[in-house]
Amino acid sequence: MMAFISKLWILVMLIAPLASASSLGVWPINPRIDHPASSTLLWVKNNNKTEPVTLQARVFLWRQANNEEQFEAQDELVISPPIIEVKPETQQIFRVMNRKGLLSTITTEKSYRILIDEVPKDDANQVSQLRFQMRYSLPLFVGRPEIFANKPITNILNSMALNLNYRVIQEPAPAIEIINNSPLHARLSNLTIYNNELPEKNYFSVTVYWVMCFQTLQNVGLWIAVN
Repeated sequence: MMAFISKLWILVMLIAPLASASSLGVWPINPRIDHPASSTLLWVKNNNKTEPVTLQARVFLWRQANNEEQFEAQDELVISPPIIEVKPETQQIFRVMNRKGLLSTITTEKSYRILIDEVPKDDANQVSQLRFQMRYSLPLFVGRPEIFANKPITNILNSMALNLNYRVIQEPAPAIEIINNSPLHARLSNLTIYNNELPEKNYFSVTVYWVMCFQTLQNVGLWIAVN
């Protein structure tokens, strides 16, 4: 059975609403730092009516290699303050800053991951209880390439679409390989599948996939789903 992808929806530089789980809210969920800025803000809100929450934020370099996500220590960005206490029904700010100040123009976007962890409470009454700590993992992209400076988002998406390709591979396992030859990341969420043996096209929703600039992503699960 042969199927092929007719359309890849590319979502970049999204302005996202509040993301919340349990008693904590975090926004924006797709932050960026672009020239000529030097920082961005992350807001966190404690929706709990009675208990404060202590949070620690860290930022890592985010790479894709050998079809795997890799987080690496870095010293280009810093978060201030690194730890905050958010009182009940209030909000606080983490500031993510470029150590060297204002961003200069670049040729290739950089990718990072921000991890926000709940710091465990030192409470003797909870020693015998099982307690789960919250973790948020947010993408952070830094630097819009100079070739896209001052261009409308429609023009950027059209240019990226020309540089986003795919192929079917058989080794080491059957998979759909997506190649991003653009200097910006691609965020893939919906694909339209056409199959020669079916009378109608299939709209296939998948887990969100990030393909970093000039990187390749292989997805075995997607191959299984369309076959």
